[in-house]
Amino acid sequence: MIRAGYIQRVGYPAQDRNGEQIQVLEIGVHNRIYVVSVAEIKRLINIGGQAYLWTVRQNWGRFLDNIAGTATISGSKKAVNIRMEDGRMYTVSILSLSSVLKGCNMCASVAEIEHPTVASKVTSGSYQMPLTAWV
Repeated sequence: MIRAGYIQRVGYPAQDRNGEQIQVLEIGVHNRIYVVSVAEIKRLINIGGQAYLWTVRQNWGRFLDNIAGTATISGSKKAVNIRMEDGRMYTVSILSLSSVLKGCNMCASVAEIEHPTVASKVTSGSYQMPLTAWV
């Protein structure tokens, strides 16, 4: 895994599609900014399911624009995995995310999960010789 960005709680609210002001977490990865609702992340950690990541449009305020990805709990229940629409995957520890939600830490590190095809190409080289029959 490679460090790709951060997740932090921000002071500004964003307006959702219904016109309501919601508190958001800002996720910065690869020089792009996304947001996710604090209420959705708390529900995700406590109950499960998924939370949506949004792009933000600024026009005399901040507005949720388009869905950019989804966040789910990992199989080990120790991390939140983020799957973006472009196919990239990221992860953040639930412990560090919880400390950001509680206000103990300002931000948490987000790591990129290597795509399986890229990882298999890197590790596909083998130093073993093929098996041959002894004569």
